[in-house]
Amino acid sequence: MKVNGLLVYRCQKSSEPKCPFLVTSEKINKLTTASTIDIISLKDIHLRFEDKRKLPRGIGLEVNVSDLRRAEGKQLGRWIADIPSFYAYCKHTGLQFILSSGATSICEMISGRSFDSLLKTCEIDPTSYWNDLDVWLQSRIMKRRIIFA
Repeated sequence: MKVNGLLVYRCQKSSEPKCPFLVTSEKINKLTTASTIDIISLKDIHLRFEDKRKLPRGIGLEVNVSDLRRAEGKQLGRWIADIPSFYAYCKHTGLQFILSSGATSICEMISGRSFDSLLKTCEIDPTSYWNDLDVWLQSRIMKRRIIFA
């Protein structure tokens, strides 16, 4: 992720590095009111009621496209059909929807045009999605009060 031309690093726990960072987790049950977690990476976008109640306002919910690489056609179609309602849920509840490539190597990266096409296929306006994501990133970085030279 980038903000103002700077890289934003992802880490599993807050170690207060001297660069912009976001704390990620795959476990919703680790969330507390004093939690420093910024992003929850989801394997399944169908959240249980108990999990929905634990999500603090302003947190990011990340969905990885890489999880779909090995999906069957029916599973892929269901995912594409379910993303618009999940996006609407995130907007309604004050959560940030994050669509990520989930890349672990340069070969798995996805181009910006491909992201925009996927967003359009999922009935999400790419311009508003990227603007919302930028505003959210700025607010999360400012929340940490990191000053860069």
